[in-house]
Amino acid sequence: MTEKMIRTSIAKIGNNRDKARIWIQGNYLELAGFSQGTPIKVDWQKSKIIITKDNSGDRIISGTKNRPPIIDLNTNKIKEIFDKELQVKVTIYFQRIIIEKTKIDKKRDSRPTNKTYGSVFSGIDGLGESAKKAGFKPKFAIEKEQKYADILQKNNPSTEIHNSDIAQVDYSTLPDVELLLAGIPCEPFSQVRRNYREQKEIFEEHETADLSIFFISLVEQINPRTIVMEEVPQYLKSGIGIATLSALRRMGYYVTSKVVTGTEYGQVTQRKRAVILATTDEIDFPKPLNSTPRKLYELLLPVDHPDCKWFNKETKSWIFDHWEKQTAKGNNFASQQLEYGKSETVQAITRRYFAQQGGNPVVKHPTLPDTFRWLTLSEVKAIMGFDESYDLGTGTTIAGEGLGQSVLIDVFRQIISAIGDRLEQ
Repeated sequence: MTEKMIRTSIAKIGNNRDKARIWIQGNYLELAGFSQGTPIKVDWQKSKIIITKDNSGDRIISGTKNRPPIIDLNTNKIKEIFDKELQVKVTIYFQRIIIEKTKIDKKRDSRPTNKTYGSVFSGIDGLGESAKKAGFKPKFAIEKEQKYADILQKNNPSTEIHNSDIAQVDYSTLPDVELLLAGIPCEPFSQVRRNYREQKEIFEEHETADLSIFFISLVEQINPRTIVMEEVPQYLKSGIGIATLSALRRMGYYVTSKVVTGTEYGQVTQRKRAVILATTDEIDFPKPLNSTPRKLYELLLPVDHPDCKWFNKETKSWIFDHWEKQTAKGNNFASQQLEYGKSETVQAITRRYFAQQGGNPVVKHPTLPDTFRWLTLSEVKAIMGFDESYDLGTGTTIAGEGLGQSVLIDVFRQIISAIGDRLEQ
């Protein structure tokens, strides 16, 4: 027969006379048979304390005529059982009380350290590639768009791929992972949308703004040891972003965030992202590793490479007209011109780069005047940090969109590696 639970509460572990103390007081104790003057027995077990009503017990429920019953445990035996915990869960049954770790502390203790990762809102898996380069093995990925799920599957044949809206995934079936990666879609929070949205509209009115809520539900279920999220900087100022970080803290994670740029981590593009870290053990935000910065000109293909499609005013006059108009307006919407042997960095590559819009960076021919080309797909892969062998399929449009929405792999490789090193220490 199941015991009838009367009450649960969270009690602080205090200190009295240099000894740990748990203080339980309330009229509800009388409902459980623990009235003032009742003898009790305290059983100090490995992971919990059990108090029972026992006529042979060596302790007595205390209190006064005008005060509720009191159970006062004041001994360092408490610290031997609850070493680092600041709170405990107290469950009251009839004539029996169990004092044990809280739900959050139990979840913290059970988080895996198996060097595996799962990803959600995975895209073409830039975050996953970062984790693999940091020594983690993939276990699952959740990606709604089939075109990206196909790329994921092709490059990770042994990984569970859930090609579905996150709300349709049964989280209870997902494998345990140490590291959870998330690139929550940024459309509600992007600067472009912020510039053009109606004044009365708020971030959370966008149809995908609720995805952070489903992400928190996923975290609650799979209970990873470490979480790495990436987003546009505006996410940190949105209501849903602030609430998400607060929820992670309430779940027992130490949460830190920072807006980083690729160049501060030795990369060739200034791509700016908000990075959110939630860790079981408290750590500072990792600093960039000491490494030789890459140079953009080192990644450019030879001038005569067949993938280099050069154009001039005769073949693409509309681009030159666009540049002249934008330069005259002084609004900096003309293309950045990259030079062989000179250009060390490039502006962020967008998801529409291969649509050949007039404001995207171009490569300048080293000898022919007014002759340019777009960066090739292989060059953009190298800029983003993908290995040459990573298969993005045959379609430039899908591959380009995936790369434009991905992360700089080596930035997150450095961050994830640093977290792993700190936790092992």
